[in-house]
Amino acid sequence: MGFTSFEEGFYASGHPEKGSKIENPLGLIKSTDQGKSIESLAFSGETDFHLLAASFEGETIYGALSQPNSVLTSPGLYRTQNEGEDWEQLSLAGLKATTINGLVVHPSNDEQLALSSEEGIFISNDFGETFSIIEGTLNTTGLTFTEDSLLFSTNDGEKVSFNSYQLNQKELTLRGTLSVEPGSNLYLAVNPDNADEVWAAVENNLFLSNSGGATWDNINPGSN
Repeated sequence: MGFTSFEEGFYASGHPEKGSKIENPLGLIKSTDQGKSIESLAFSGETDFHLLAASFEGETIYGALSQPNSVLTSPGLYRTQNEGEDWEQLSLAGLKATTINGLVVHPSNDEQLALSSEEGIFISNDFGETFSIIEGTLNTTGLTFTEDSLLFSTNDGEKVSFNSYQLNQKELTLRGTLSVEPGSNLYLAVNPDNADEVWAAVENNLFLSNSGGATWDNINPGSN
């Protein structure tokens, strides 16, 4: 299942609930009323984009296609700039990754995207045509953009560290650590209006930082 928010709502992919009359898989869908209604944009009944990302302010949507459909004839990463009417496959030059487990897009610059993999984090500034690796980013567990940096977490087997990569200076900085189990899945999100407000979902816990990731508070410790 893929899910990504934008200024007016969200885009998603995946599967409907059991017994639903909606075609399975969903293809690419859109909602602008917090999910009360959905609009089918492309590939209904054909495709589940397992990874999906869009710029908060831009027009480009990126999706990871694992199996061909009636229009896109080979697996890969694709982009659309008109909500699914037309698609282009990304060239991915310089991307030396065997698998991709994360995909994010800059909130206001839809040319800039980042991918996480077992081999590290790769960043592109040209709509995914070429990529370069950010050194020292192995075992990434979550990533997200702010306006001037890429925030991500890493797991070294003993602790989860929260880091930032300055996009202009190309500098990597350790911001803080999270007290969670080393093997936990972690998802990050940043308030687009306040880059210091960062949220981290870890298993059954929700953490909030108001310091750009330097310190964290567990909002619901021990929740099930």
